[in-house]
Amino acid sequence: MLKRSAAALAGLAIAAGSVLVTAPAANATPSCRVGVVKETVKIRSGAGTNYTALGQVSKGAEICTWGTTSGGSYSACGSSSSTWVIVHYSGRNAYVARTCVSP
Repeated sequence: MLKRSAAALAGLAIAAGSVLVTAPAANATPSCRVGVVKETVKIRSGAGTNYTALGQVSKGAEICTWGTTSGGSYSACGSSSSTWVIVHYSGRNAYVARTCVSP
């Protein structure tokens, strides 16, 4: 598991096509975990497949995650779950299927 400070990641931006996932301001959250996307996955406005897809992150991209939350069930990246990873996208919280992000 990689754990980095927000200050170290303040300039981190992962381009995935036209999608940009960035760390929030250093004073917003003390740290994030960097995960690698296993397969191209949608970024959603809420923790469920019924929420709007805001964009997507490509396979192999590193993303800065800010924890997990329970939500709607899904099957993705070879597993079923109802756990979602919280990411910051366009200045707000957004969600990615947990089974598609390692570690």
